[in-house]
Amino acid sequence: MSDAEFYAKQLTAHLNLGKYPAQKIQSIVSERLGIKTFYLDLNPKVSSAAVNMTSKNYIVINRSEVLGIRNFNYAHDLFHSLTWDALIPLKVKKAYLNDKGKKPIVEKLADAFVSSILMPQDTIRAHMNLNTNDVDEDYVNALADKFLVNSPAMLVRLKTLGLITQAQFDGMDRNKLKEGRGLSKTTQPLSFNFEFASALNEAIGSGKISVRKAAEDLNISINSLKVVFVNHNLPQVFDL
Repeated sequence: MSDAEFYAKQLTAHLNLGKYPAQKIQSIVSERLGIKTFYLDLNPKVSSAAVNMTSKNYIVINRSEVLGIRNFNYAHDLFHSLTWDALIPLKVKKAYLNDKGKKPIVEKLADAFVSSILMPQDTIRAHMNLNTNDVDEDYVNALADKFLVNSPAMLVRLKTLGLITQAQFDGMDRNKLKEGRGLSKTTQPLSFNFEFASALNEAIGSGKISVRKAAEDLNISINSLKVVFVNHNLPQVFDL
């Protein structure tokens, strides 16, 4: 997994993501690499997906997830977007399964990439060096909030870096670890994204596509489409 971690560190430096990459990784990747993020109301069983198109790549995120999970899923599918040509999804199961039929190696590489890019080793160690108290569930939760990740992922990262012992890892009460920031349930990102909503708004306004057709293609009601435009502060180009 060292290669995935190495390239995550290289990407962090190349894009100047800073000490806490989750704070700005999506906007920088969108601007510098052209990989856009779509937030949709997906089936609860679907967290995210990397979508490869002819001209662009997209990362689709379930907007109902908590912040820490959304960030983890984004980084996971960023790995797939960046390695699409080398690790084609259709060939993953056949070519990258471990001998014992466990999680495909490519998924383990993605997990290693996520941990390294969202929880940089140097920043994690700096926090731990400044703390003289015993690491408990509250400490892990606070550290996870700082990095905008979920607490279970932070706990695994601390263990992987050798910053807590196996006994500390095993002794953590998982019921006290948070999925992500508590406020994230009430601060969902807006549906789709501004670029898409703006282009669709303009297309409807200029008559390139009808309101009904747009709503049908997006599998939402016409009223929901209007809400999308209102939330993105776009002009209303049709009446209900």
